[in-house]
Amino acid sequence: MIGYRQMYFFQIETASSSQVDAAAPSLPEISIYPNPVRKTQGFHLETAVKQPLEMGIYNLKGQLVRSIYTDVTGKRAVTGADLQGLNTGIYFLKARDRQDMKARKFILVQ
Repeated sequence: MIGYRQMYFFQIETASSSQVDAAAPSLPEISIYPNPVRKTQGFHLETAVKQPLEMGIYNLKGQLVRSIYTDVTGKRAVTGADLQGLNTGIYFLKARDRQDMKARKFILVQ
């Protein structure tokens, strides 16, 4: 019961959805180099995440053609053996987590 001439103070903390989204980790930028990629040479893949990450290589039809895994440093050298059997053309490397998806286009040449 609040008595006469008594004052009570309450501190209530709130968060807007933009504050919650900003605090949640999102997928890092992905870089592929060199691009275009030669089948015989492969390419280097680097993310800012310093943990293993699973990514997929997709063709223009949206079909998963390869799965790629980075190591604990967030880096991976994708060799020609990893690209064996893929036709020359345009592909997308997609990294996905529960909330976000990032994709990078690369061109595969002979």
